[in-house]
Amino acid sequence: MRWLQQKNLALGLETPLEYASTEIGGREVEELLYRIEYNLIAELIYGGKRSDRAAVISHIEFSWIERFCPQLWYHRPPASVSACSVSQYLNEVFKLEPFGKG
Repeated sequence: MRWLQQKNLALGLETPLEYASTEIGGREVEELLYRIEYNLIAELIYGGKRSDRAAVISHIEFSWIERFCPQLWYHRPPASVSACSVSQYLNEVFKLEPFGKG
């Protein structure tokens, strides 16, 4: 998996493989994997510049997408894809593979 070899903001810009070299680091990588599977994690950008901070949205519903992502909602409404959950919808819209299959 490419993810294991990419530097990660949540791990202090270390790769998950590097970070998991200790027992504590391994547990933190495991927790991050859980959050990735069940939450929406977004990089924060300030004034058009990338930040070393990220936001975790633990629960998201279609109404949130409609309110905060109106262009996405207008151009790719949930009825346009075969998704029955928000995660499936976002995976289909952004052409992401389901977690653990990439």
